[in-house]
Amino acid sequence: MKKISIIFSILFSIIFLGVAANAQEQEDTIYKMSEVDEKPVVTKKPKARAVGKGGREHCEGEGKARVRVILHKSGRVGEIALVKSSGCSLFDNSALDAAKKIEFKPGKKDGKDVSVVVVMEYSYFII
Repeated sequence: MKKISIIFSILFSIIFLGVAANAQEQEDTIYKMSEVDEKPVVTKKPKARAVGKGGREHCEGEGKARVRVILHKSGRVGEIALVKSSGCSLFDNSALDAAKKIEFKPGKKDGKDVSVVVVMEYSYFII
C-alpha cells in the first residue's frame, strides 16, 4: 500500500508540474518583434520538403509558405499556424512540421527573456 501511495504521489507531481509549466506559458505576454529590445535569434531552422518520402509525391513549380510561430521565453516553440499557403499542401504540412523543430535564443525586453510571435517563411523551387 505504501508503494502505491508513493507512486501516486510521484505521478501526481509530474502531472501537476507539467500542467503548471504549460499554464505559465499560456499566461505569458506575447510580444511582437517591434515591441522587444532584442529580437529572438533562430539558431536552427529545419528545412521544409517539397518532395514526399520515396519521391512519389511532390510539389510543382515554386511556392512560399508563411508560418506564424510563438517563440516562448522558456526556449520552447509554442503555437504554430499557417498564415499563407504555398499552394501545395505537402509543402505546407512540411513547413508546419519544420517550424515545430526551430531552435532559438529568446527575445529580450528590459533585460528579461520574453515570448515573441514571429512569421517564418519557407520556400521551394522545383525545375
